[in-house]
Amino acid sequence: MRVVFVLPGYATSPVGGYAIVHQYANYLSAINGVEVHIYYDQLRLSYPGKQLSTVAIKHAIHSAYRALGRTGLARFRPWESLDQRVQCHGSLAHLRRLRLSPADVLIATAVETAEFVTDAARRTGCSGWYFLQAIEDWGVGEPYLKQTMRLPLRKIAVAPWIRDYCLDVGEPCELVMNAVDADGFPLGEFGPARSYACALLSPGIPRKRTDVAIQVLNRLAEAQVPAMAFGTCDRPAELDERVLFHQNPSRELLVSIYQRSRVFFCVSEQEGFGLTPVEATLCGSAVVSTNNGGVDSYGQSFVVFTGTPDVEVTVDAVRTLMDDPEAARLRALQGRAELQAYTPQRAAESFTDLILGR
Repeated sequence: MRVVFVLPGYATSPVGGYAIVHQYANYLSAINGVEVHIYYDQLRLSYPGKQLSTVAIKHAIHSAYRALGRTGLARFRPWESLDQRVQCHGSLAHLRRLRLSPADVLIATAVETAEFVTDAARRTGCSGWYFLQAIEDWGVGEPYLKQTMRLPLRKIAVAPWIRDYCLDVGEPCELVMNAVDADGFPLGEFGPARSYACALLSPGIPRKRTDVAIQVLNRLAEAQVPAMAFGTCDRPAELDERVLFHQNPSRELLVSIYQRSRVFFCVSEQEGFGLTPVEATLCGSAVVSTNNGGVDSYGQSFVVFTGTPDVEVTVDAVRTLMDDPEAARLRALQGRAELQAYTPQRAAESFTDLILGR
């Protein structure tokens, strides 16, 4: 049988929902008799959550086709994290070549892919699924999002609040919480080197409230609190020059950033799940976060919650933990222990049992 994931486009790195799809694809590819494919809609080349400019799209297309010319499409791998048994495809136009049948599974991974997967499932008779990793109404509007949720696809959500949203729309929905491999985000040392307050900046997504995060970072820098940020974006012009900024950090650098952070803070209005705070916690950082749905689903016992995005409240919460390294350490250790108890293996098994009907 074939299991086919449809992603909305290439991304510059396997983060967020892309990383979870890779995790499940790798697990499925190890099952005897299961052939796994990932299709990337090359007309939607993007960073996760950020559309690229026309110039960047042309550059990305040119680079992708040069890579394909050297390696051949069947062997093209956007990221090394994918198992070699997973077959990648750069165009949805090629999906017909698979000749899908009722024994196969087709999975939409974003709002942009739901209608395509529905049509393909109807045409081929295969099992159609909608993997809900966020409430993606930005850019498309809530009416269209709800319309896609009512399509005849079975749904899986990564967090209880997304499942409940789907239920409110009138559609049944399964729940498989995300899990992160703790081995990939090792616990760093506690001590003087863990001296930063840190945040992820995602200006392409308004609900991430990068404007608030920058104000918090600037306020911390003014108070002589070491501050650091990272993201796929260019360094924001309004970011205080005393704040360290890393653009597109490698996995090794990202782990180093987390391991040097005493506090990681998140000011999003909404998070589908909130993988970045999980990664930071696993590396030993205490977390301060808004009540954004995603982080609420796993962080009740160890995250310091701040309600809605608020500069003053966030600065106060961050500084309290920065001034109390032992309290920050205990929260991080509590969080790491809880997060490690739910492994990627368990998450992948649950996801697989659902889509394969086991």
